Amino acid sequence: MGAGHEPLLNNFGYTTVEDGAPLDEPVEEVTPEKEASATVFSSQINLTNTILGAGMLALPHAFSVGGYSLGAIFLLIAGIGGGYGLHLLGVCAHSMGHRNTSYGGVADATVPSCSGIISAAVAIKCFGVATSYLIVIGDQFPKVMEAQGVTGMASSREFWIILYHLAICTPLACLPKLDMLKFTSSIALCAGAYLIILVILFAYVPELEDTVPCKKDDLPQVFLPAALGSRDVDPCKEDPIAWTGKTNFLSVMSIFIFSYTCHQNIFTIHNELKINTVSNINQVVIRTVATAVTVYTGVAVSGYILFGPAVKGDILTLYPSDQSAAGKAFTGLRVAIAFFVGLSYPLQSHPCRQSLMHLVQLCLGKPPGAIWHWGLTAGILAGSLCIALAVTSLGMVLAVVGATASTTLCYILPGIFYCKRFEADGWTRKRISAAGMFCLGCLIVPVCLTAIFIYHASE
Repeated sequence: MGAGHEPLLNNFGYTTVEDGAPLDEPVEEVTPEKEASATVFSSQINLTNTILGAGMLALPHAFSVGGYSLGAIFLLIAGIGGGYGLHLLGVCAHSMGHRNTSYGGVADATVPSCSGIISAAVAIKCFGVATSYLIVIGDQFPKVMEAQGVTGMASSREFWIILYHLAICTPLACLPKLDMLKFTSSIALCAGAYLIILVILFAYVPELEDTVPCKKDDLPQVFLPAALGSRDVDPCKEDPIAWTGKTNFLSVMSIFIFSYTCHQNIFTIHNELKINTVSNINQVVIRTVATAVTVYTGVAVSGYILFGPAVKGDILTLYPSDQSAAGKAFTGLRVAIAFFVGLSYPLQSHPCRQSLMHLVQLCLGKPPGAIWHWGLTAGILAGSLCIALAVTSLGMVLAVVGATASTTLCYILPGIFYCKRFEADGWTRKRISAAGMFCLGCLIVPVCLTAIFIYHASE
């Protein structure tokens, strides 16, 4: 396809042409203005739900590595960078002049030689996150069953992953439009609010803090990392530090970047927004990022204050799971988190499918039809299910995805898209800043990857 071609989408959201017509001939849009019904508020809910995923559970650990001051600084910087990347992509989408924009479509119009690579990167990132959601479900529900004294098949992670996948993820992933998920997104955000409230309460209410296992005198050995040297030290009771000075902070930088990655859906937001002006897109972006910064700060600071250096990976593993009032509260939270990430699954599978459809079109030389749509949907569902059943932890894999795919989506692609799309304008301030975003992304990828591998190799 030439650089000037702007592909249109069919009823499943992918490029289409009339029978026998060349690929560069325009056809009727799938989302004309009369069919675009999303409001700024519903778009904000969907985009916020895409951001607020399981990644927030790892932010307290990122704060513990660098300290709450350094953590807060990087959290804000990552939010500003992520938000600016969304703005650049929104401007590029609006400049296309129609409601059929996508990552692949903008790539065709700006850097067509990299179109396939870009679509592959988006697909891999979204597929990886969707798979991690299933793993979180498999981690949480068995603990809920064990707390209730349930044994056997109903307490196995495989049972819950398969059940949840078939009953909830599959039907939602088959929806053709993201705006149809605004009600499930609202439910998922309520689950996220439940998490935020409990984490903050347990950090600042002494009576609740005393129920946390690692705060008790009979501290299990598991809460005392050998790396601390002495088993007489209780890291859970140490005061939080503003600046730890640890050199391995670069290994968790990708967690901050990953936490703001929702860029794969900004094109769908543009397509389905009823009044899709740049001003309205900016409103969606600003409100979404502001909400994320507020939520992340509350969860990260509260979790670090409560657990100190003891917080590792998934913060939920440190909270009680017994039959006490606190244990029951967190049993409810684990159920809510499982539903939270489960309802977020289609927000990842949708852009993954869209990118794969674009790859298919590049390979076939013609637009794919409904058979490809449903075949790829089934492939995404089956692939993520198989990996989730086989892998119990995606720890390092998700860190690498954050350092590569998330950085590509948040910094590299927005920068190069805007620079190429508005090349005729010369080196304006915004175009210079977009080039800076591109260069920063290209720097972050090798630095974070190197830090991650060195850190994990030394463990």
